[in-house]
Amino acid sequence: MHGELDFSVAGRVGAVAGTTGTSAEFLWRQYESGFDVEFWGPLGQGRTHLVANGDTLALRTSRGERVIDADARDWIRRELRLEIPIRALSSWITGRPSPAWPVSGLDADTFTQLGWNVEVGAWDDWDGRRQPRKLTVTRGDYRVTIVCRQWTFGAR
Repeated sequence: MHGELDFSVAGRVGAVAGTTGTSAEFLWRQYESGFDVEFWGPLGQGRTHLVANGDTLALRTSRGERVIDADARDWIRRELRLEIPIRALSSWITGRPSPAWPVSGLDADTFTQLGWNVEVGAWDDWDGRRQPRKLTVTRGDYRVTIVCRQWTFGAR
């Protein structure tokens, strides 16, 4: 469906908006044409699968519902409390700004893009590649923290 794997990363994500928070385990698989990511709670409960392929964003919920594009974005905001620009995360999770949008304040560990502040709190070396161990993405009182536990790279 997507072609050859660029990278995959497994870890934990937590989101806080004001006084409300949520967290989940995740597995992100990045391909040239898009990505697929799975989120789940304790003991694998509530597994949600998000797939971006080209311009299409599709979501399969833990209850088997399938929602597409704008409805998928609304579901992510409502159920996962993630209001972050999902497509930009493909780059942000690697500690780099997306080439699709303007960036400011770029230095070794931080940048601002699409109104979001992205800060890599810790880097680590996986297979000779420097990748984030922890990053925090903030805008106003909204904060998403991503802890990367394992990176795997494709053949490229």
